[in-house]
Amino acid sequence: TVDEAPARLLSTDEVAKYYQGETVIWTETFANGIPTTWMNYGTANGTADPDAKWEYRGTTTTPGVVTGSRGGYAGTAATGQLAIQSPTEANGFVLFDSDFLDNAGIAGNFGNGIAAAPHVANLTSGVINLTGYTEVDLVFNQYYRRFAGPTGQGVPATYIDFSINGGTTWPYTVMLNSGIAVNSATTRTDVAAVPIPTAVGGQANVKFRFRFDGDYYFWQIDDVKIIETPKH
Repeated sequence: TVDEAPARLLSTDEVAKYYQGETVIWTETFANGIPTTWMNYGTANGTADPDAKWEYRGTTTTPGVVTGSRGGYAGTAATGQLAIQSPTEANGFVLFDSDFLDNAGIAGNFGNGIAAAPHVANLTSGVINLTGYTEVDLVFNQYYRRFAGPTGQGVPATYIDFSINGGTTWPYTVMLNSGIAVNSATTRTDVAAVPIPTAVGGQANVKFRFRFDGDYYFWQIDDVKIIETPKH
């Protein structure tokens, strides 16, 4: 099932106030790249494609941490070329650059990039033990520019799926960013806070995945945390 109701988009200041004093159970800042315990795979135009995957931007990568989308429709720095502004963007972040993968950075070059749109790309965490933590939130910085989701422009391309059996099945899904208009973007400092489904809290074999499912433009992510839900 897909559920958007729990997701909240917050400013950095709102996050600091809301989660002040709460226990951080798990965190990933991508300071050392995408962890080896994570999985990174996807499809391009309905076919499995090793190029349809999330990229890592870090201190020694090319391009580096100051570069966002490289697509032909990244446009000006204000609409896509710049990187996410997260607390630790200087040490690395991840992004799915649907725009670039489809057109190789050339406007009008539709379908001639290394992995043609539409895309389904999963960035899947390793196993996380939430035993003893029944009310928890997934909180992360994001920068997303919207074009179309899996059923067209009526939905975004950004989803989070949850598994309680180590990734065998993914019965819990949250849709994000439906409030972002087509061809518009979140702020570069946006924070998404997603209450983890009740059936997932307290489980010992949890995984989550960021799923880009659609066409264009990009989704950048950093500073992912699982935090206890504030009690008040």
